[in-house]
Amino acid sequence: MDPELPEDLFFDTPPEHTDYPQDHIFGIPQGVIKGYGAITVLLGLVLFLSLQWLQTSNLPTINAYPGDFRKKKARAVFLSDAKNLLQEGSKKFNGPFRIITTLGSRVILPESWTLWVKNCRILTILSLFAILAPHRLPQDMIHFIARISSCIFVGPELSRNPEWQDIIVNYTLTFFYSVRALRHWPGFLRPVIHWVVPECRRARYQVRRAHDILTPVLESRAAMKQAANAENCSLKFDDSIEWMEEVARGRSFDPVAAQLGMAMGALHTTTELIKQTILDICMHSELIQTLREEIMNAVGESGWTTAGLFKMKLLDSVIKETQRLKPGALVNLERKTINKVTLPNGMVLPCGTSVAVECTTWSNAETYPSPEEGDTTAVLSSTSPKHVAFGIGRSICPGRFLAANEAKIVVAKILLDYDIRLEEGISLTWFIMVLRC
Repeated sequence: MDPELPEDLFFDTPPEHTDYPQDHIFGIPQGVIKGYGAITVLLGLVLFLSLQWLQTSNLPTINAYPGDFRKKKARAVFLSDAKNLLQEGSKKFNGPFRIITTLGSRVILPESWTLWVKNCRILTILSLFAILAPHRLPQDMIHFIARISSCIFVGPELSRNPEWQDIIVNYTLTFFYSVRALRHWPGFLRPVIHWVVPECRRARYQVRRAHDILTPVLESRAAMKQAANAENCSLKFDDSIEWMEEVARGRSFDPVAAQLGMAMGALHTTTELIKQTILDICMHSELIQTLREEIMNAVGESGWTTAGLFKMKLLDSVIKETQRLKPGALVNLERKTINKVTLPNGMVLPCGTSVAVECTTWSNAETYPSPEEGDTTAVLSSTSPKHVAFGIGRSICPGRFLAANEAKIVVAKILLDYDIRLEEGISLTWFIMVLRC
């Protein structure tokens, strides 16, 4: 008997059944029928899951170990050595393989299938948005990027509002801390338990504060537009608040949720790229003077404009090489099947299978003669099947040009205004998002 359950829930003998006419259908008690129904549903569920498993059970698993029924060893090895697991699986199986992660299994597809994944409409990215994993980043850099991005996202007024800056920077971290906290609970309890989880309560508080800050700005803009219309004038604001209203075309949407969503997608990823680029430049200090000269010439000819940034070819290449050598993730093009899908090699994956494409080109000697060294001829915002840091196809990052320009501006200003070097004796650690699952 479970000690956590009250004893009066159990009986030494089953309670007597009161025989009513409505309790019988063709002489079979209703209780028996309900029991058979429950058993039938349970057996059907087991059969369905078994068929789903059988459809992909022929896939080899790179971190499957004898006797590891609870997958504890598999998850531990994944956490400590994911990079080598992915490389070993790619070499060993020469095709799709399965890897067990901390949150289930994922099918890893060969990088040569990138274009196929791009064009396969049965694979969707939408169901993966809520499972992204966070980075720990220096607070000075993340706030710097937040102010720059806010000028585009919400205009100069809120870009200088310290409370708004604090919310958009910390909401992303709170959001993922909430996700991590909820993963300790069974799925069926999460719709209820989130009301008392401290991280979730803090996330809801930050959303309320964001509404309190943004709503007066929206109301003020609406009043200004109304006054302008009364005088037969047109008034528009040049930021994402205005752009979203134009795209919505009268459809209702939550501007606060939209702004927090853009902050989640833009701030921490751009910050990590800039931070790593600066570290890489410090490790190759011979580039600093050449970069400075290029930046000064570009700004002198075209100013701090798109044309000026376009002329910073070497800086563009340095940033892209940072993406290649220090990628934000070891896999890309993460998708989930929305129907049964046949892979290029004829293998069939069932609906609901998570897949991703390995990112091994960066270390492939056939693609890069010296894969561990930088190539200063790369172009940052361009994409190809061999460089999908910004995605590819229909799900390509819509903000890749903004991110590229922000990265160039920040790195360029730092190089022009400061002498930078690594502290003596410092050792660098490469943090990556192994799998966002």
